Amino acid sequence: MKGGPGHGSSTGSAPNPDTPQAVATNLLARLLRRADRRRQENRSVSETPDYSRLRTGTDEAVFRRILEQAAAAGAVSIVLGRFERTHLIEKIRVADADRLAAFLGVERLPVQARRVADMVRTFLPAVGWTHDLLDRATARWTRGESAFGLAIADEADIKARFRILAALARGEADGIDPRTFSARVFPLHPNDASKIVERHLGGLLPMLRDVIQGFGPERDTASTGMEDMAGAEDDRQPSGISDDGVLERFGLLRFTAPVFLSGPVEIDLSVVGSDVRLPGSTPPFITAHREWLPGLHWRADVASPRILTIENLTSFHRHVREIRQDDVCTVYTGGFPSMTVLSLLRRLLATSPTPPILWHWGDVDAGGARIAEYLEQSLGASIRPHLMGQDLVAHLGRAGHTGPLAPLAARAGAGAEIARVILDTGLLLEQERVDPQPVPAL
Repeated sequence: MKGGPGHGSSTGSAPNPDTPQAVATNLLARLLRRADRRRQENRSVSETPDYSRLRTGTDEAVFRRILEQAAAAGAVSIVLGRFERTHLIEKIRVADADRLAAFLGVERLPVQARRVADMVRTFLPAVGWTHDLLDRATARWTRGESAFGLAIADEADIKARFRILAALARGEADGIDPRTFSARVFPLHPNDASKIVERHLGGLLPMLRDVIQGFGPERDTASTGMEDMAGAEDDRQPSGISDDGVLERFGLLRFTAPVFLSGPVEIDLSVVGSDVRLPGSTPPFITAHREWLPGLHWRADVASPRILTIENLTSFHRHVREIRQDDVCTVYTGGFPSMTVLSLLRRLLATSPTPPILWHWGDVDAGGARIAEYLEQSLGASIRPHLMGQDLVAHLGRAGHTGPLAPLAARAGAGAEIARVILDTGLLLEQERVDPQPVPAL
């Protein structure tokens, strides 16, 4: 009975719901939906037919014939009534969900979810958080649940949403407004290309908040405009960041916040029409605006530069005041790094006279591990954890909820190294509990 009304990706107009054929196939489709959504595969799924919708004996006969065909196909089993109701079907149970899907001519939810996920994965970049979001969504779609406001049947919207996320992960939104960004992401869209991102903002913002939350609590506000230059910190969690603040993290604002840095670099402000050269060694640190980055370069006397990124604001303030190394440029990431932070780091890599050694110092927790991985993936460069090793964590760390770190620990890179420290020790370490130390010379 191919082409019956399905629960997944079947197409075509729905039949009249009052016909015996529709009553039968809708019952079978409900059974399949329930079978796919059950948590335990061996749990019995059954339905009791509603004979009140069958008006005549002929309707009952047609209804019964369809269910008997499904039973003959091995899709369901039929329980007949007793005594004077032996001519009626009392209950119908799922016997084989795969055969039931084949009988109805539809995909099972797990099959459809895998197919859609495989399609989306073809255009995702090698940035871990995009695949993590897709894996979480796929798990919900497999159970017939919506994920981030997207049902598995919404394949066009799923593709559009993840194309937006892929472009954000590649840094394509750096410094542009949502409508310009949207038009660039969907250049072949026949109309309203500039408005696609805006239509998806309601679902996109929670996804981006989840990414920031996954990288750990924010203790900075430099990138959201809430930090005064005296060093007061905003202790809000990521859920408290404004919508504009979330979008800015991924580059979707024309006016982005500056980056804090300190070290043997200079910024030639002739790129913005000034004759000033701003030394990066100015105590205690300088701020670099996105428009200044083309003028950023290492000092000529630095032969083998190094870079240290610092996750949290207090630790950055302490480090730049207490530790001075002539060949190290220290950059504040502000927790999850914004596109401006990444652009600055790429500029430091591109202008270095020799390939610089990159170090990262942050919290030893799931967020800190994912930040390190995100930096490596975004910069295409290896990173060494600083003050995040197993001995230090065993000495200063505290027990806490480590989160699901096994998949990250199985990968390569700094994020995996930090994740393994957490799993091996069972401890977490806040960056602020550690005193600043010089970056080691290799």
